[in-house]
Amino acid sequence: MNKKIIILVALCAVLLSGCYDSKEIDERNFVISVGIDKGDNDKIEVALGIAKPDTKSENSVSEEIKTIEGDTFAQAVKLTSSTDSQSMYFGHTKNIVFGSEILKDADAMEEILDTMVRNNDFGLKMIMLSSKGNAKDCIELVEKSDNGEGLYIWDFYKNNANETEATTRLELKDMEEGLRLGNNIVIPIISVEGNKIVIGGGTVAGKDGLVGYLDESEMEGYLWVTEDCAGHMIQANSGEQLIPISIAKSDFKIDFTDNGKLICNIKIDVRGNVEGHNKNYNTEDVQKALESVIKQQITTTINKAQNEYKTDIFGITEKLSRKDEDLFNKYGKKECFNTMGFNVNVDAKITGTGVIS
Repeated sequence: MNKKIIILVALCAVLLSGCYDSKEIDERNFVISVGIDKGDNDKIEVALGIAKPDTKSENSVSEEIKTIEGDTFAQAVKLTSSTDSQSMYFGHTKNIVFGSEILKDADAMEEILDTMVRNNDFGLKMIMLSSKGNAKDCIELVEKSDNGEGLYIWDFYKNNANETEATTRLELKDMEEGLRLGNNIVIPIISVEGNKIVIGGGTVAGKDGLVGYLDESEMEGYLWVTEDCAGHMIQANSGEQLIPISIAKSDFKIDFTDNGKLICNIKIDVRGNVEGHNKNYNTEDVQKALESVIKQQITTTINKAQNEYKTDIFGITEKLSRKDEDLFNKYGKKECFNTMGFNVNVDAKITGTGVIS
């Protein structure tokens, strides 16, 4: 039997043991993925990606998408059990995808996240994703991509996310808390390109709804300033050579100075390995090239956040308020991000090699 199916069945059996017999387990739908879109007449459309053991074959799971509409997300969830002979079980739900139109509706998003947090069936560690189109399209392809098990996204973040150049993991608890506190958040984007699922880039959202998007390079710029980017692959141009570099370690430090204008100093320390390159190269040149790529990515993302979106996606304002309340108050509190200057310094070192001849 497929290993994932064994795990799914085992989880169900452990969770339900003592309360349900095997027949009752078969009568449940196990929702792995949920896509949330804006439907007609301001309805909330919820697409459920269901995975359950196929009773006709021990080597597969059945593949099914169910779509429910409600005036609110809470109503739609309630209707899932009243419109099907098999009840919906959200205890194993791994990921939620938000469509672009629902992200624009701040009130709807507040109700959706509040419902999830208050409903004990939804886990606080569910992975949150966004789509530039309909979430349902993503859920349908996810179901098809892994034989109906619906675990593609979960597996991606468990096994491959660190090898991706431009994504992060956002969980329900962090998304709900960030928006509730009035912060801006970046939601990883999942998209459908032909028959392929791509996770990369980000959607910027705040208390008033969708703000805009970050492409993959801008998302990388965001990540350098917010988390450890170990595992990411960066392409750096050194002369006429394109050098692939695997990031072994990254660290960021942020402090502030006042020279008549508020300045945010960002210091990035990076250690990396050249991977799969079979030509001679100059280590110092590669280090400078890597520094240039990282600095450009960070600067571009800052410019977009400051000048186009006029919103602090990095949490820099919060850091300023904790480090120096006087500067925070002097330069306009929460508005200070849009007028502060930035000094970005990158120190990159090549500490190892991959396949070098």
